[in-house]
Amino acid sequence: MACLSSFVASAKTYQHELGTIEIDEAPKRVVVLDWALAESVLALGVTPIASADVKGYQDWVGSPEMPSEVTDVGSRREPNLELIASLKPDLILMSGHLAPAYEKLNAIAPTLVMSIYNDKKQPYQNAKTLVTTLGEVFDRPEQAQQLVDETNLKLAQNGEQVAKMTNGKPFIMVRFIGDKHVRVHSTGSLMNDTISAMSLKNSWQGPTNSWGLFRKREQLAQYQIVMCLFWSTIGCRTSAA
Repeated sequence: MACLSSFVASAKTYQHELGTIEIDEAPKRVVVLDWALAESVLALGVTPIASADVKGYQDWVGSPEMPSEVTDVGSRREPNLELIASLKPDLILMSGHLAPAYEKLNAIAPTLVMSIYNDKKQPYQNAKTLVTTLGEVFDRPEQAQQLVDETNLKLAQNGEQVAKMTNGKPFIMVRFIGDKHVRVHSTGSLMNDTISAMSLKNSWQGPTNSWGLFRKREQLAQYQIVMCLFWSTIGCRTSAA
């Protein structure tokens, strides 16, 4: 009875986007089905046993590095459930974008659902909450707080540098996707929240999708005299449009 009472007292319940989960000790066999979650657990010093689209993570995220021994369990939209089950995880991490698979995944192992992008359109705050929660789940609260503090400090420092480049003026953030497509980052995007944390201002006030992006080039014409921060896979720079 004493042992049972100790177990109950040590278990902690977490409310997530699709339900609740009880965790009594730091999970050791973790499967991650979202790049942002993978990036976060790796930054906390936790190596998952498996992740969705490992090659894509290595190409598009890169840091923290995904160890080569991490098993690839398929795409982020349609992960291989049989392979995941065979790995016998004690925790599965996923975002709300994989919600249709939640019940099946939760039947394999306790599944925690956390998203950076959702209807609240507060991705930076969501990211900080996500890291803090993962710090508790993996019994690494100090590392989680350090990561949040270091990020806030880095953003403040970078904000000062960018403000010097733009003379403190608002600017539009444009990303080129190949030679025919552009993405404008604004309300609801992690990039927009990031520059707000850097005490900078975004000139784009147009509509955005659920990712905080706008993709119609023709509506950029109204911004004839404005500073642009644009980047591609090879870097970024500022320009007066």
